[in-house]
Amino acid sequence: MIERFDAFCFDYRNVLAAVPLVAALLVEGGAWPHPAAAWALGVALAVAGVAVRALCVLHNRYAQREKKELATEGPYGVVRNPLYVGNLLVIFGAAVASQRLWLLPILALWCAGVYSRVAAHEGRRLIERYGDAYLAYRDAVPAWIPRPPEGFFPALLRQSVALVLLLPFLLKFLLGR
Repeated sequence: MIERFDAFCFDYRNVLAAVPLVAALLVEGGAWPHPAAAWALGVALAVAGVAVRALCVLHNRYAQREKKELATEGPYGVVRNPLYVGNLLVIFGAAVASQRLWLLPILALWCAGVYSRVAAHEGRRLIERYGDAYLAYRDAVPAWIPRPPEGFFPALLRQSVALVLLLPFLLKFLLGR
C-alpha cells in the first residue's frame, strides 16, 4: 500500500509540490512586512534552485539522452537528492515572494511529506537498477543535508574573525547615524 502511495507521489511530485503555492494565490493574509525584501529573497532562492537543478542535469545525463548511469559526481556527491533540493529552493523562493508568512511552515511540512515519499520510491527503483553500487552510494552520501568536510567548523571559527569588519556598521546602525 505505501509503495503505491509513494509511486503516486513520485508520478505527481510537481503537481503536489505546487498545491500550497496555488493556495497562497487564493488566500489573503500574513503579508511580509517588507515586500521588496521578500521579492529579493524569493528571487535569490529561486535562482539558486534553478542553478542547482542545472548542475544536476549536467551530472545525471538526463538531458543529454545518454545511457543513464548512477550519478555520484557533482551535486550528487554532496547529497543524494540535489534535484529535489533545487526544487525546494524554487518552491520556497516562490513562497517568500508570495509574501504569505503563514505559508512557510505549511509548505515545509507539505514538502517534507511529498519529497520523503518521492525519495523513498526513487530509492527502491535505484536499488533495483544499480543494486550494491546504489547501496554503497546511499550509505556514503546523505539524502538531503550535506555533511561539512572534516575540519570545517574549526576553519569557520578561525575565519569568522573577519566579521569584525561589520562592527563599525553595526555600531552606526545601533546609534542611528
